[in-house]
Amino acid sequence: MRLNPDSKGMTVVLAMMSAMGPISTDLYVPAFPQLAQDLSTIPAHVQWTMSAYLIGFALAQIFYGPLSDKFGRKPVLMAAFATYLIACLAASIAQSIEWLAAARFLQGVGGAGPIIVARAIVRDMYTGARAGQQLATMSSIMGLAPILSPVIGGVLAVQFGWRASFVAMFTIIATLTAIAALYLPETIKTRMAEPFSAGAMMRSFAVVIKNPVWAVRHPRRLRPDRYFHLCVCVAFRAARRLWPHASAIRDRFFSLLSRFCSGRMDQLAHGACAWS
Repeated sequence: MRLNPDSKGMTVVLAMMSAMGPISTDLYVPAFPQLAQDLSTIPAHVQWTMSAYLIGFALAQIFYGPLSDKFGRKPVLMAAFATYLIACLAASIAQSIEWLAAARFLQGVGGAGPIIVARAIVRDMYTGARAGQQLATMSSIMGLAPILSPVIGGVLAVQFGWRASFVAMFTIIATLTAIAALYLPETIKTRMAEPFSAGAMMRSFAVVIKNPVWAVRHPRRLRPDRYFHLCVCVAFRAARRLWPHASAIRDRFFSLLSRFCSGRMDQLAHGACAWS
């Protein structure tokens, strides 16, 4: 028996796939103090595990779309689920913060797949207003995840310890994997004929970027100096978190950076230093 596109079951399954993001990030956050104590590390290093997940997620999501276009939604989805589950098991038995960060990176790589594929499935099965309605319903259901995950994670941390959070992630996603394997149909109608390669992927992205919908209609809102401002702010905030005691090095770095800038960019670089 396969899930019907208009069934509530299909909507719930796709919503749960989309909810893997907040489940993966919010469920174990209440256990940060326990995690730091058990692995004999400092809270700042525990935060690396969150960064590792986000980096893995950000890098992997670029590839899941083209891969699912080439090999089909379901095979790619199952591979992503398998990667995520292996990462959950590795995280649950981690003996060091480096081990846990590596497992979280792998978890991000696997967790990006279902989120991307869920939206691709919506594109395959629905069009126009119906697609928008489906995405809105999925978002409403997915909105429960960041609310419930910290609560559940807190209870698990108090009762069973921080490792229970990753066991819970494994249990939830293993159940979702079984449902998807048994009941989710393959939705892509025509697979990409062109061989999968980095060049083909870049050409596909180029088509999207050149689309008039993505054209810059208000150049003043997207000036290079504003992008520069954003990059400086992000870099500075990251440096401040990773190296909290290296203020002299940071100040020297932004001082040198400002010498290569002119006009408003120079002001922005100095402004970032002033925010320290």
